Amino acid sequence: FVALCYLTPILGAIIADSWLGKFKTIVYLSIVYCIGQVVMAVSSINDITDSDRDGNPDNITLHVVLSMLGLLLIALGTGGIKPCVAAFGGDQFQDHQEKQRSTFFSIFYLSINAGSLLSTLITPILRSQTCGIHSQQKCYPLAFGVPAALMVVALIVFILGRGMYVMDTPKGNILLQVVKCIGFALKNRF
Repeated sequence: FVALCYLTPILGAIIADSWLGKFKTIVYLSIVYCIGQVVMAVSSINDITDSDRDGNPDNITLHVVLSMLGLLLIALGTGGIKPCVAAFGGDQFQDHQEKQRSTFFSIFYLSINAGSLLSTLITPILRSQTCGIHSQQKCYPLAFGVPAALMVVALIVFILGRGMYVMDTPKGNILLQVVKCIGFALKNRF
């Protein structure tokens, strides 16, 4: 999962630079991210397959498949937006606004680390609550659902600000051009 989260930024950068631009890439892959978080929350609800109401899921395969799908979508979403978010923020400043740009990046990275710290503290508290329809158990759906809801809210706020953003058009990705050049050279060499 972690490896996929750190490999998918390459895909996100290619998509943003070659086709969609940073704004659309952030929006579309954030939707993928949100769907992944919702799938994770749903996958952790034991009661959806607990027909005998004993507190244990009757179809563990469904929960595992949903969990893996959720993690895959989260990895694609979070990794895909990773190269775009900071760059998109930097695009909002003109060349003479170096001090403001520097302040933005300081606050941006502080916010990311503060969010990580808060999630490390709050998620176990949410998980420790008891919840369930048929039986009471640790509340993983709440621990996964709250971040999903917050991400949906953040995405809506981001989209609503669309008219205020500076949006550059995609100019092409140098990595794709290099790969095409190598492919052309290999093809014509033999």
